[in-house]
Amino acid sequence: MVPTREIYWNINNYGYLYVLLLIAAAVFSWGIYRHFQRWSKGQKENSFDQILQRLGITLKHVFLHTRLIRYPYSGGFHLILFGGFILLFVGTMVVFLKADFGLDIMHGGFYLYFQSLALDLAGALALLGIVMAGVQRYVQRPDRYGTIFSDAVILIGLFVLVSTGFLIEGARLSVVREPWARWSPVGHFISGYFETTDADVTTGIHRLLWWFHLSLALALFAYVPYSKLFHFLAGPINIFLQSLDSKGITVKRLDIETAEKFGAQNISDFSWKQLFDLDACTECGRCQDNCPVTIAGKPFSPRDVILGMREQMRGDGCNEKEKEESQTVEPLVGSALPEEWLWLCRTCRACMEECPVFIEVIPKFVELRRFQIMEEADYPKTLQAPIESLESRGHAYRGTTASRADWLQDGDCETEVFVLDDSTAVDVLYWVGCTTALNEENMDIARNISALLKAAGVSFGILGEDETCCGEPARRIGNEYLFETIVQQNIETFSNRKFKTIVTSCPHCYNMFRHEYRQFGADLDVFHHSEFLLELIRDKKLSIKGKDKKTGKITYHDPCYLGRYNDIYAAPRNVINMASESGVIEMQRSKDRSFCCGGGGGGAWLSEEGEPVSERVNVARAKQALATGASTVVTACPFCMMMMRDGIKTIDDAETLDVIDLAQLIRESI
Repeated sequence: MVPTREIYWNINNYGYLYVLLLIAAAVFSWGIYRHFQRWSKGQKENSFDQILQRLGITLKHVFLHTRLIRYPYSGGFHLILFGGFILLFVGTMVVFLKADFGLDIMHGGFYLYFQSLALDLAGALALLGIVMAGVQRYVQRPDRYGTIFSDAVILIGLFVLVSTGFLIEGARLSVVREPWARWSPVGHFISGYFETTDADVTTGIHRLLWWFHLSLALALFAYVPYSKLFHFLAGPINIFLQSLDSKGITVKRLDIETAEKFGAQNISDFSWKQLFDLDACTECGRCQDNCPVTIAGKPFSPRDVILGMREQMRGDGCNEKEKEESQTVEPLVGSALPEEWLWLCRTCRACMEECPVFIEVIPKFVELRRFQIMEEADYPKTLQAPIESLESRGHAYRGTTASRADWLQDGDCETEVFVLDDSTAVDVLYWVGCTTALNEENMDIARNISALLKAAGVSFGILGEDETCCGEPARRIGNEYLFETIVQQNIETFSNRKFKTIVTSCPHCYNMFRHEYRQFGADLDVFHHSEFLLELIRDKKLSIKGKDKKTGKITYHDPCYLGRYNDIYAAPRNVINMASESGVIEMQRSKDRSFCCGGGGGGAWLSEEGEPVSERVNVARAKQALATGASTVVTACPFCMMMMRDGIKTIDDAETLDVIDLAQLIRESI
């Protein structure tokens, strides 16, 4: 006897299932159509290039759960659920192919190993995953979850669906008594509970459960476009559609000459892909769970911003008929998110690095800021001075009396550094950056780097008074016009100077030159000083004579624009391990989960007067540094150095924790 089973055993009038299927498909299709209607209101964007690369990325992240598994418990049960239901779906398709297309493969070894054993185990895993999900959501109750009634409906529905499947199998096996029943271990176990039940009663129970199971499965299928279940479809598609630009490019370039509107005011001002983003959100709260602004205690949540925008999109934000009737569409700022939230984002990328479906949060914030600044001239008063200073003085530090060359004066001693002009050439252009050159506490960064480059025999020069801001603050704040003006000015300056490589100590400048200047045709060879100095040490052009003892135990603060934006984690740590006795004592949040210093995205210029000290991002980070027991914080960014020093001074009266740049550590060790 060949192992197999009858498809519609004990089921009469099974043709009605096609009627139910058509109804479910119609409801499902209407829901999908409504989604398409909303997405189609967005602006054009090409997200279908480089198909093979997109497929590879999607398969990797969907099947390996590379981001979901960063949270072991929730990632684990999601992987179990995903694998279980994928196998159950394949098993259902096998039944469909046999019943409706006559493809008879449900027999023999395939039936035993796959249709019986594998599917039973898959169902058991799915049940385990559902229970684990329920425990986390309703017992553990993490803060990042915003539990709603539909969550319970989905979990209960899935649990009942799989459970009734096993009950149907057990009832059938108790009646037909197949010799290969043990190949279905769960079903065989359940069949024992029907042993004392009359066969007619069991067949009646089987038939009732079969129709209930089918109806529930089709109801859940129809419910997908109207519920959180939609992420099963939207999530993988959104991963496929993600931007393939470098992580360092936060927003697309504006066509300032032809644009009818700058930035985004309403939902329909975003691209269709950015609208699709909103529907892909699984409400998992991982963005909120890793947002430094939220963790510091401020009333802010990137998840709630996305959900607020989605609610408006699904309401009347993109409904043309309602637009015509009301003549107005409520602006996003002030409705989908409070106005003050718009400026709280530090553009640190923690949310985007954590999101399992690759929702692009920061570009949305920058687009909203573009409108507020370029169209409405509506922004925090504390940003007015840096913007005006950028326009008139080429840097954002309006109150400073320092010049670009003041750092060359080291007490009574003048540092000799070659100032590059249009008639000379060097190998390296050392880009000092505004935050290093114009803040007295940061000037030692430039002095130390210059001394190290000299000691290594590097041919280098600076621009001196011809150096200006790279434009990063203007772009992050949303003043794209000012940003482009600065970029064009710098590109012209670069074209009039002869050098091979740019080295900078500022990750913000580094990211700009490496990635975002390419949107304007500039292909620059740029290094962060942590990378460049490490190579000089490895090439033995710099020789570390001994482990530095003065710094004591060291912890390292990862700058967001060096780490999450450019994946540079190893170089600074390698240098610290070479130059110090202690090596790096990691903070609780480090590397790609590092905590922002609070200075990015315009945060360095935002006033926090009147707000609780405990809610300041730099103070929260200072507490994490103090918790390591280290005596020195090493960082590799002038913004971070400035913000960390301020945070430590705020809470550490004894000033037990010193903050230095990587270059100082190296200089003291050679």
